[in-house]
Amino acid sequence: MLNKEEFAKRLQELMFYYEISAATLADKISVQRSSISHLLSGRNNPSLDFIIKILDNYQKVRFEWLVKGDGVLDSDTGEQVDNSSAPTLFEQELGAKKREFGGKQPILDPKVANQVNNTVEKILLVYKDGSFKVYDNS
Repeated sequence: MLNKEEFAKRLQELMFYYEISAATLADKISVQRSSISHLLSGRNNPSLDFIIKILDNYQKVRFEWLVKGDGVLDSDTGEQVDNSSAPTLFEQELGAKKREFGGKQPILDPKVANQVNNTVEKILLVYKDGSFKVYDNS
């Protein structure tokens, strides 16, 4: 029986190996992006159609590796991927933000901001009716 969590890890390894996002993978193999999300979270098992689409679009990926985790990912190089360094979805987003900010680490979490001696300058609350409230620390 296919282990959903182990398959999710292999799917992440595949995306890391080919340096693609979940959205890119979904577009390339013509599936809904939510399908990839559900597989990566371990919510769903992959269908046979899904596995065939992966193998058709990424010919170097070995069936035994994708389905059972046996052997290596790439049939040409024999390369085994170490997924311990594969970025999580959050880390992929953080990498995109770093590129957007010229290589500087954006502060996305107030806890992290406090760790680097930053203080909150301003908080903006926007309500559904279009009104807003600004809390200024100065």
